[in-house]
Amino acid sequence: MGHHWTYDSQSGAGDWLGTSRYSCSLCVFASKRDLPLAIAWRPRLADLYALVERGRGGTFRPDWRITT
Repeated sequence: MGHHWTYDSQSGAGDWLGTSRYSCSLCVFASKRDLPLAIAWRPRLADLYALVERGRGGTFRPDWRITT
């Protein structure tokens, strides 16, 4: 049985170098390894999250900030 492309570095690569779990984009439960991948795959969404992060003055999650 095949697997979803999110587990690959890019769609169809079959290399299992993508995210470690299948979840929502930029999931607060994602690992610190998975978050940069999600940001690279969905930069516009990450920009929106960063805008909200700056506007609220908080962080995406307690141990991770999308804005630098």
